[in-house]
Amino acid sequence: MDKPSEPKVNCMDNAIESSANTDEWYEWVDKSLSESVITYKGFDKSFACRSHQYEIGKTYTHPKHVAVCQSGFHACEYPLDVFNYYSPSNSRFAIVKQSGIMQRHSDDSKIASSVLTVRQEVSIPEFVKLTLEYIHTQCTASKPVYNIINTTYIRGVASNLNTYGVVNNSGRHGAAISTNRYGAAFSSTDRFGVACNTGDHGIASNISDYGIAGNIGVRGAANSDGYMSIACSTRESSVAVSNGFQCAAANVGFRGVAFSTGIQSAAVCTSRHAVVTSNGICSAAVCTGEYGSANSIGNCTVASNTGYRGAASVNGKSSIALAAGDIGKAKATLGSAIVLVKRDTLGTISHIRCGIAGQDIEPDTWYTLDSDGEFVIAPEY
Repeated sequence: MDKPSEPKVNCMDNAIESSANTDEWYEWVDKSLSESVITYKGFDKSFACRSHQYEIGKTYTHPKHVAVCQSGFHACEYPLDVFNYYSPSNSRFAIVKQSGIMQRHSDDSKIASSVLTVRQEVSIPEFVKLTLEYIHTQCTASKPVYNIINTTYIRGVASNLNTYGVVNNSGRHGAAISTNRYGAAFSSTDRFGVACNTGDHGIASNISDYGIAGNIGVRGAANSDGYMSIACSTRESSVAVSNGFQCAAANVGFRGVAFSTGIQSAAVCTSRHAVVTSNGICSAAVCTGEYGSANSIGNCTVASNTGYRGAASVNGKSSIALAAGDIGKAKATLGSAIVLVKRDTLGTISHIRCGIAGQDIEPDTWYTLDSDGEFVIAPEY
């Protein structure tokens, strides 16, 4: 079947005008399917992208030419790449399936396609889990594994320097180390294990009570679930997650996420487009990057963001949300407080104002400061 002429479209947002050859075009698109891929897409607060409204569970078809960054439906294979295009502080995200005619971006994992299905909306914490799963898959499943080292000795050490290797250590005092580009390090399931990975796409995971997981790969992830564990990731697009009772998670990557759910834990991220979430009862969340979001859910906690247009929010009792960057915004639940700073063009503080939700401001509402230093409801940005 020869390729038919394309139906007319109103704009690149895929609004289709009725035409005689529309059915023929769709039949040709269907026959051109060669693969499908699960990806992740960002939307604004109304679940729209570039003026095109989307709904969960629906499939959309683009009837015209597909070109990455120009035309078609766009989403990213690597979850954190979505933050390049949609800020985590004021956007919504979903798992989608792309198929039909597709073109891949050369700089990141973005894909343009002629067919897109919106499968389900995901939260920021779910994005963290999906990122870890993606990197784990890239390290172990989608790449050839040439060198696998395992040790189960009580004080054993497993080290791997091969490019596509996997390291695993399940001993009580063991350590797992991988220093190559696509390697993975999985440390012990007992108390004192350590997992370290310095590969570009590596993953370091440790679930021991007192273990440490560190990863400095470009797209690496560090995950530690121990009782008093620490997870640290310092490269672009990386993720640090720590779920321990008194744990800490730190990430200084460009688009990283630091996520800690410990009762007395702290999550710190200095990335530009990063998200920091701390759910502990007495935890603290700090984000110093631009457009980032700091959120703390525990009681008596502090959420702080000093980046340009950064967001800070608290959901617990007697907590404080601080947005110290220019054009920042903050919100708090009833009984908690916000602190906002207004700066001039040189970055000098011109106004600072605090308020208690339920007294000075409305609860669960985003606020910013106007030019006079007064509270105003924050616009969408």
